[in-house]
Amino acid sequence: MTDEEVDEELVELRKVKEKLIERTIDLRNELDAWEKAGGKTHNKTEKYQIFIPIHKVILLLKIQDFLPEENQFEDLFNKHDPGNHLNKKCVTVSSFVLGFKFNDVDKKWISDHKYLYTAKVKSKVLEFFMEITVNSQDSDKNLEILEVECRFETVKKCYLLEIAPWIQRFTEAKDTSNLFGAVSDYTEQNIVRAKILNQLKNRDVVSVEEFIDDDGGIMILLHSKNNTDLIYLEVRWILRFLESMWCIDNFFIISQISAGDDFLTTHSQLLKNFCKNKINQTELEDLWNKLCNVVEQDETPSETGSSEIPI
Repeated sequence: MTDEEVDEELVELRKVKEKLIERTIDLRNELDAWEKAGGKTHNKTEKYQIFIPIHKVILLLKIQDFLPEENQFEDLFNKHDPGNHLNKKCVTVSSFVLGFKFNDVDKKWISDHKYLYTAKVKSKVLEFFMEITVNSQDSDKNLEILEVECRFETVKKCYLLEIAPWIQRFTEAKDTSNLFGAVSDYTEQNIVRAKILNQLKNRDVVSVEEFIDDDGGIMILLHSKNNTDLIYLEVRWILRFLESMWCIDNFFIISQISAGDDFLTTHSQLLKNFCKNKINQTELEDLWNKLCNVVEQDETPSETGSSEIPI
């Protein structure tokens, strides 16, 4: 993906977020007007759930609503509900803003009142197979989610390791709203990281590798432009879910290899800037550019043993 394509993806994501906020207000007003006009009254907190995790407005209805059939966004239940058009609009908007595409959606009867919903879900950077088991014993309008499972069969290991902790957390909690919200946030942050990595690959002092141990991510080696074996720093770039901020954020683990204490002392403030929370794309690009510049300017680092900078 080129830088221009990445920029277009980011612009698109930001635009649809703004449109969803506007559409959410419109839908709320439409629902109020419909009920005041004598429509069938629904419990809003039961039928229409609005979540705002990760600084996004995410509309998810019941399980039957967010699994549309082959992207037609048809309601799988309540076919005769006169207000069903509202359900479809919510599904369409929520899927649109999150950037998801649903394929091969299916519903299977398991036993008694238990059903299994399956779908292939695809964002701009992740593709996975999702299974949701529900119990509709009380009514089809009040489904109980019994189990949520996600399988990532085509995702590279370096990315799978970094998403695994929060994927497991939200699936075990059967929390589909925050699951989709985190995937959406991860997608946006991953696009930003990909753009910066593409820029770094053009620098003579940078090598980029996939990291397939621990919690994954991308390993960036900063070395002498005249001798690639003379490594200044190893920087592991991970996208982690931060519970304190309830979002996906950048996390850097910086290990000194052979640059020497002088390099760390001289550029310690620059490295500390990587520790800040919620660094935006422009700030990240500026930090990486400055780091590459100082590495290019230092051609004679002293060789020391490996040590690690706590981040």
